[in-house]
Amino acid sequence: MKFALFGFGHIGKVHQQAMQNSQKAELVAVIDQVKPEVELPHFTDVASLKDSGLEVDVIVIATPNGLHFEHAKASLEAGYHVLVEKPITLNSRDFERLIYIGEQQGKRIFNMLQLRFSPVVQWLKEALNENKLGEIYMVNVNCYWNRNAAYYQQKEWHGTKAMDGGVLFTQFSHFVDVLHYWFEELKPLDIRKFNFNHQDCTEFPDSGMLTFELEKEGFGHMNYTISTFEKNFESNITILAEKGTLQIGGQYMNEINYLNATDLENPFNEPIGNRFHQNAIEEIVDAIEHKRKSILDAENARNVIQFLEVVS
Repeated sequence: MKFALFGFGHIGKVHQQAMQNSQKAELVAVIDQVKPEVELPHFTDVASLKDSGLEVDVIVIATPNGLHFEHAKASLEAGYHVLVEKPITLNSRDFERLIYIGEQQGKRIFNMLQLRFSPVVQWLKEALNENKLGEIYMVNVNCYWNRNAAYYQQKEWHGTKAMDGGVLFTQFSHFVDVLHYWFEELKPLDIRKFNFNHQDCTEFPDSGMLTFELEKEGFGHMNYTISTFEKNFESNITILAEKGTLQIGGQYMNEINYLNATDLENPFNEPIGNRFHQNAIEEIVDAIEHKRKSILDAENARNVIQFLEVVS
């Protein structure tokens, strides 16, 4: 399947590598204001790509957060399927507009929620579906990262509310998505936000503490910050339940830090990699070709965007 990449920054290059590693996808064009150093047809907008007559099936939106809606809308209206980097939009209104446009155009919209392809995340999803942990009591999330002033000076859009959206959108939305993937919906209960040391480089708080209620049973708490001293410290999700306690960790949710449960054993004997972008690319190729639903369908991000819109 033929792909065009809209945006050739850091995350755009990750998508390029994922396609190079895949037998199911071919990157045939790049859309960017600046001509990238790759031997591919280059366009400055979707209209010029369309006018070229180049065959493209899917456009990957890898531009700054605040441009995702505009660029996905243009791609859909030009007749392409789209895969949008996280977050798919920065608000529910734009999200619903994209869904409507996709339906009107008869084109698929996918969201890059690649941590859903972590074998550990998938393993726990199956365990929860089979009720192997029994009643869920508590879910605790800790995300202690570092993003210093130099990070926000790299790109003009970093740190702005309109283009960045905030640390829950840019740094930690994947963790929020994993929770929704496991538990379907979270109801915010208490929201507290702080700005410890980013007053001069961001338009939003750098840290927060959230409490939430799970849709079916149990409660949760999330601590997050980008003010950790010098470097990232840890990311983990702990579940305390009727039949066990476990903690999943790592930036890519691909490690089991602790497991003590009646009906669960650690099935992973070797370290797990983190190249989940390739899995996501191949998933949407298969979903389009076989006209089936996908765990990356944009509709699966609706509850995530609604949650982030309230708590950010």
